[in-house]
Amino acid sequence: MLDDFLSEQEQIDRVRGWLRSNILPIIGGVVLGLGVLFGWERFDNYKADQSIEASTLYQELSLYVLSDNDAEAISIFEQLRDTYGSSPYTDQAALLVAVMYLNNQNYRGSIDSLEYVIDNASDEYLSIIARFRLARVFMEQGQFEDAEALLDEEISGELVGRLNELRGDVYSALNNIEAARFAYTEALASDSQLINRSLIQMKMNDLDININ
Repeated sequence: MLDDFLSEQEQIDRVRGWLRSNILPIIGGVVLGLGVLFGWERFDNYKADQSIEASTLYQELSLYVLSDNDAEAISIFEQLRDTYGSSPYTDQAALLVAVMYLNNQNYRGSIDSLEYVIDNASDEYLSIIARFRLARVFMEQGQFEDAEALLDEEISGELVGRLNELRGDVYSALNNIEAARFAYTEALASDSQLINRSLIQMKMNDLDININ
């Protein structure tokens, strides 16, 4: 900081000396700052382009799945996985491909696709959805213990009701009536808007019928 009592010329000389000593760092800092600024802009543009490309591929994949063109759907999913592995569109594509495999009774393909989402999704919501669907696949194959293990982890939020309903289904299949009733009760007690309360109540009523 300049002294208040320096003459005008002394102040000028002091400033010139300071500039001579610091001009290169100043220029370097400005250049670096501009580089960072434009670098971030380019990076943001790159991310936007990546998102658009991944979104376009996902839409194409969806159309192929709807038209039962499985080979093209799988090809696009592999492209998404290899090129845009960190994109949420890739995770959603894997969920869609898993449904396609399941409709074709290709359980191994469905399991692999769902496990991909569980292992790689950056969005926790998608990862939980994949776990729920994988539990359903295991149940359909009679692998109830594997399904139970997938549902062991506690979660919070709007998916709690779905989690407890699934637990109830697994326990019911294992003929663990009390555990099933408790899980269904917990599902109904949740404030989740993602569950069919009438259906869950019917499942609970069926438990009583099975006991009798």
